Amino acid sequence: MTDRRAWEATDPRAWLAERTLHQGRRSEVVRFGDGQGGTALLKRLRDPRADPAAVARLRREFELAQRLDPAFVLRPNALVEHERRPALLLPDLGAQTLRERLRRGTLDNEAVIRIALDLVGALQHLHGQGLIHRNLGPGQVMLLPGAGREARKALIADLGLAAEIERERPLVQRAELIEASLATLAPELTGRMSRDVDYRADFYSLGATLLEALTGAPPFNIDDPARAVHAHLALAAPMATTRNHQVFAPLAQVVAHCLHKEPEGRYQSHQALRHDLQLCEAALEQGRGLPGFEPGQGDAAVRFQPSGRLYGRESAQAQLGQAFEDAAHGQAAGAGLVAVAGFSGIGKTALVLAAQRSLLAQRGHFAAAKFNQYGQDRPYGPLLQLLLQRAAQVLALTGPQQAIWRERLRERLGANAALLAQALPEMTPLLALDAPLMPVGPAEAENRFLRAVSQGFAALAREGEPQTLFLDDWQWADRASRRLLRECLHDATLRHTLFVIAYRDNEIPPGHPIAQELAELRQQLGERFMPLRVGPLGLDDTRQLLADSLHRDPAEEDAGLDELARLCQTRTAGNPFFLRRLLEDLVRRGLIHYDTAAQRWDHALERIAATRTADNVVALMLQQLERLPDTTRQALSVAALLGAGFNLDSLAIALDSPADLLATDLLPALQAQLLVPASALYRYAPQLQGQASESVRYAFAHDRVQEAALQRIAADQRPALQLRIGRLLRDGHRAAHPDLPLPYTVLHHLNASRLLLRESHQEAERQALAGFNAQASRQAMDAAAFEPAADYAELALELAPCSPHRAAWLHHAARMAYLAGRPSRMDALLESAIADAEDNAQRARLLEVRMEAFYAQGRLADTVDLGLELFLLLGAELPRAGGPTRWRRSCSCWPTCSRRSPGSAWTRWRRARRCATNSGCC
Repeated sequence: MTDRRAWEATDPRAWLAERTLHQGRRSEVVRFGDGQGGTALLKRLRDPRADPAAVARLRREFELAQRLDPAFVLRPNALVEHERRPALLLPDLGAQTLRERLRRGTLDNEAVIRIALDLVGALQHLHGQGLIHRNLGPGQVMLLPGAGREARKALIADLGLAAEIERERPLVQRAELIEASLATLAPELTGRMSRDVDYRADFYSLGATLLEALTGAPPFNIDDPARAVHAHLALAAPMATTRNHQVFAPLAQVVAHCLHKEPEGRYQSHQALRHDLQLCEAALEQGRGLPGFEPGQGDAAVRFQPSGRLYGRESAQAQLGQAFEDAAHGQAAGAGLVAVAGFSGIGKTALVLAAQRSLLAQRGHFAAAKFNQYGQDRPYGPLLQLLLQRAAQVLALTGPQQAIWRERLRERLGANAALLAQALPEMTPLLALDAPLMPVGPAEAENRFLRAVSQGFAALAREGEPQTLFLDDWQWADRASRRLLRECLHDATLRHTLFVIAYRDNEIPPGHPIAQELAELRQQLGERFMPLRVGPLGLDDTRQLLADSLHRDPAEEDAGLDELARLCQTRTAGNPFFLRRLLEDLVRRGLIHYDTAAQRWDHALERIAATRTADNVVALMLQQLERLPDTTRQALSVAALLGAGFNLDSLAIALDSPADLLATDLLPALQAQLLVPASALYRYAPQLQGQASESVRYAFAHDRVQEAALQRIAADQRPALQLRIGRLLRDGHRAAHPDLPLPYTVLHHLNASRLLLRESHQEAERQALAGFNAQASRQAMDAAAFEPAADYAELALELAPCSPHRAAWLHHAARMAYLAGRPSRMDALLESAIADAEDNAQRARLLEVRMEAFYAQGRLADTVDLGLELFLLLGAELPRAGGPTRWRRSCSCWPTCSRRSPGSAWTRWRRARRCATNSGCC
């Protein structure tokens, strides 16, 4: 029974499960019977309490399948509900999965070829609709009666992980979290090749499936996820003939060609793969061999794909791989640091991601974060994000595996676990919070927080499981984050860890603080510091990239290719990002085209030379943005204000648009590779129907794309737009989380547009914004980030100069100014506050800030003098001094007593004074 009406007309209680045909991680295919001869085939979620993402994935699978021909795919007839959970009603064609069939033994050469031809046709149909399956394997191949003997008897099933874009940027995640089948996983799907995923990933999975059909085992029969991923990346797949001598040798060559590690080394077209399979079929029918057979002869992709390989980076890759190995072994003095320098778009990030193969060989963990050009990060934001990613990776493990890391965190952190719980509430399940946290002074609080983060990292790496922590766009790092990194690098207990920073050295002149700090770290770390500079591509590298992209033999003399390389080198200055985008633009203009008669890619050299193209990458990105639909362009410009990465929920609030419709509007940007997914949920965003949209994340493909999207907003219009965005985000946050502070990103928009709040009717809003800044200042102070704490305090005073809280805010702002290293600003704030003070008690409390600053600077005599002034100000009657000896004793007692007596400088002064008077220190 395959009809929705017939299903709904039957009493659901009559249907009983008869047999489970297939079972995956989240879903299962079950045949049901009604007890009267009627049957129904359902694909349903295994968990009746499935989360919104699982339900959305099922809905999307149904919607995608409706666009496809049932001659190629197993197309569901209806989306129904069974036992209060959604299910797909499938046609019951008497089919079995290839996995079921292989339980009875391998298939012969002829059967495998016929099934393979069916699957190539199905993939060609799928790819022609702009889809990539991403999860093809024996469990996703349905064999109808007669499969292997007759044509068109094998179908592809399960579109749950299919990508709806021609190229997809894969996520970097733990091997255990990869959703696709590890047995047939294409190397680029691991996220560790710095390669986008396209239709050729399905050719790899097809090859792995055919190898299992011929030999009874996948290429790498490994249960451990990390080892399986490493095998797909680094180990050569076995030839089918080495496992089964009955396999036809040319067919084994076809399978091996599908299983090439690099997408460029596989079949590039369905036609070439089909042709080679038909050659094998004909030879077997005639009982002859294929002497001199080479797979893929004359193959060329009819869909242009600029080569994603790294060029001219062999030395840098080797050095980075060595750094991974050194970190894995654990250096005695602490963590290592690799500083990767180079211009924007030169390939720094691609280099780091591509080198992960070495990391995976060490069973290592990886986390990445980047700094924001427009300063929207919370204090220490990217480094805390790294720690949060590592915690999330641990939380994804089984209970016994989590317990190991939980114990390491308990041992390393002790009472300081409370600091991490406060900064990162998501880490709380891993932390022991039973020990009390003792109060300390501001300097001690800062050191304690930095130490807690460093020890958090130290606890999450060990021998056999190292970690690499990547910080991109270091040129925009704030001072607090830079200090935190230095603390981590000087922590000798932080072993089996490698920090990698990437930065634009052309934006950091020699006298810049970051340049000076890197020079100091180079001296201090010695062998633990590795500088790498990534330069532009040379002419030979550019020629090689063009040859690979146009499928030319780089070893052959080719004057046209040489001239094209020189032209591209001149226009892009050897910038790989610019070069690849330029090639795509030339294809769009028809200046690079596929010559069907010659069956090769060709180019109109004279027309390219005469055509005016964008002279920089931002201008090129602007041109590409202008080709998108209006709604997509508008969404991207607002998204650019939200940051380099953003979630769907925030963008929907900022645009005042439904999340599911907005996800559809963003699809053209994903297809144009201007946006890339930052979470797997992006695929199901339209089907989520507004649920869990905060977990759907996107990122701009490059900083230059974000910059171009921002340039579409006129400078004089930006504050008004930011005010509107800030208000919408503020109201949305307060409605959903009334007890939580305003996020720093929301506060950024409101602060950037604060000058628009000038009217008298906006006074209440201005006062509220001042309060948000005061609250943010105290948050930053609690995190020992005194520089942003001082900035937010200043904004609070600017926005509400007549606030009833002004006296308290001035006191706090002065204290933050001294802690941030701004003594002159502290003095100005104190003078203003003292002038407004109503009595001597208030004045004394303000002068206490200056006294604390004197003490922090080691000016003990000045501290004593000011302390005496405070006594006089308060009318205290002091005993006569017994000469300078007693005051010297006071000064000498102070450091000891202040350490034992946490609290204000005034409290510490009184305790030291009492000790000196009593002729003995406490």
